[in-house]
Amino acid sequence: MLHSWNGTGFLIVTQYRYLHTHMGMIMRFIILETGLWPRMIGLESEIPSGGYVHYF
Repeated sequence: MLHSWNGTGFLIVTQYRYLHTHMGMIMRFIILETGLWPRMIGLESEIPSGGYVHYF
């Protein structure tokens, strides 16, 4: 499915790459403007339910 330029799988991968690139640009502006690094919730960690500090 990913071997064809016309396949749906290729479209999904390219859209993910597009989103990932733009999220990186947004994070860069947050870091440069505030001096704070946004905290990311990883796949292995539990989602916090209480007071969650958004920046390091």
